[in-house]
Amino acid sequence: MEQPPKALLRHFSSLFRRKAAGEPGATLHPDVVLKHLSRKALIDIIKSKEDKNLPEGMELAEMESKELLELVGNEFLIISHITGQWGKTIPEPQKAPVKTPADTSKDTKETPKKKS
Repeated sequence: MEQPPKALLRHFSSLFRRKAAGEPGATLHPDVVLKHLSRKALIDIIKSKEDKNLPEGMELAEMESKELLELVGNEFLIISHITGQWGKTIPEPQKAPVKTPADTSKDTKETPKKKS
């Protein structure tokens, strides 16, 4: 998954800021979200939300994107999905080899003392 566009991040930032301020009507705008999330991503979110136990007879593949978004129901699930995807793209830092006391004694050479 590509990184979500800045427009989607701005939308969520604005939404959470308005919710924190207690503004009424601070809701998710489906058109913005649907512009940036694929049907597959929405289905993945629903499956993770429902813990893969969908109600019998519910065919996600036949549903429209707006219906899928309504099933998600919570913008925090979308943020969780997006950040989970980001986490998969971040390379793990390379660890420096840890030297044991035996290794350090090999690295240090005794220098001969000069005779005066």
